[in-house]
Amino acid sequence: MLPERVIWTEGMGVSPVHFQQQDRHVDAQLRMRGAMLKPHAWGFTEFLIDEQYLNLGKVVLSKAAGMLPDGTLFEIGHGQPPLSLDIVPGLTGKRIMLALPMAVEGGAETRDEETSGLSTRYIRTPLRIRDHNAYKEKNSSETGILCGRFDMRLMFEEDSDLKGYVTMPVAHVVECRQDKSVLLDKEFMPTFLHLEGSPTLTGYLREIIGLLTHRADHIANRVSSAGQTGTAELGDFMLLQCLNRMEPLFRHLDRTPGLHPEEFYRLLLSLAGELSTFSERGKRPNDLADYDHGAQYHCFPALMEQARYALSMVLEQHAVLLSLQQRKNNVQLAPIHDKNLLSTALFVLVAQADMDQESLRALLPKQIKIGTPENIRELVNTHLPGVKIHPMPVAPRQIPFHAGKSYFQLDFTSQQRAQLEASTGCALHVSGTFPGLILQLWAIKE
Repeated sequence: MLPERVIWTEGMGVSPVHFQQQDRHVDAQLRMRGAMLKPHAWGFTEFLIDEQYLNLGKVVLSKAAGMLPDGTLFEIGHGQPPLSLDIVPGLTGKRIMLALPMAVEGGAETRDEETSGLSTRYIRTPLRIRDHNAYKEKNSSETGILCGRFDMRLMFEEDSDLKGYVTMPVAHVVECRQDKSVLLDKEFMPTFLHLEGSPTLTGYLREIIGLLTHRADHIANRVSSAGQTGTAELGDFMLLQCLNRMEPLFRHLDRTPGLHPEEFYRLLLSLAGELSTFSERGKRPNDLADYDHGAQYHCFPALMEQARYALSMVLEQHAVLLSLQQRKNNVQLAPIHDKNLLSTALFVLVAQADMDQESLRALLPKQIKIGTPENIRELVNTHLPGVKIHPMPVAPRQIPFHAGKSYFQLDFTSQQRAQLEASTGCALHVSGTFPGLILQLWAIKE
């Protein structure tokens, strides 16, 4: 129930209860307003476990700051003592929680430091405070007042009285060895409210920026390389457009202070979904994990794996233009550096000449010899058949279509394929008259 505000009237008797009720009312208003303005408004903004104590059988939270799930702001290690928890040898598979007693209506909220057996939200702490409005007075002195320090502690998730606490996970103990050394789960990550508080999440963001930059540079060089301007696949341009749109957005996140991890996750989902158009066989995204604020250690690695896979797939070039080098005696040589193309790709010869296109389609298969650099002269001199080519009814969709060009599929026998695999490349020789003949050789990955 929302605590009602105090009605202040002239001449009323004032007691500490009035101020306590006013504090409860204001505090509840702030908590509810914060919860309504933004979802997932809890987690660490700063977090540090002192690892030197792990060898002594202790988990020590030396620095921490953030907001608990009930909206309580906290700070540890900035003038506050660190929190520690002893781990007994033989303990395995336990989760450690940061815990603060809940405020219970009608129950005690404060206790003295020496009081044991009582769980309260605050510990009464005496402080000496100077009057800041009387700083010019020579005789101004400090006044002793009682302040409430949060009674925060580290507890195991299985502790029976944990139900009376508001909690956040801190670490996962894999085991405590007999020498008292504690092994923590390196894959576990506490919940962070700000992305910059987590080295893991910050590393994910910068990894994505690096992958986007590398992939975009690679594709940009591919589509604008010499001799290929305007001949790249439409898919390459669409993919480059996607990468060019996403890269500045991720860079913006990296420069944004106080960034909530869900905002990074949302953009990462968008990237993985868009890239599925290019990387998935069905052109649709696989099941992408929902954002789980309380299990960032689980949802982020799963989505990062899919993003890495998609960004690695976009580097694959579906159609490779093999460079034809002019040699003497009307021979052209196309080096094949990737021998896997011979078993995984469809080879297409594109021809253009200053003659009727139907005549070109009819004559070129009879006048061309295709083989290896080692046997091309023998094929020409002895009129032996080389690799056969067949006119294609339409241009393959993986390579650009141009009116006036004819497309031929190369038909390798198993023997010819073996000869090419043992050679440095493919050799072509065209006899007869084909004025203005221009040839291109493509390998289309299947």
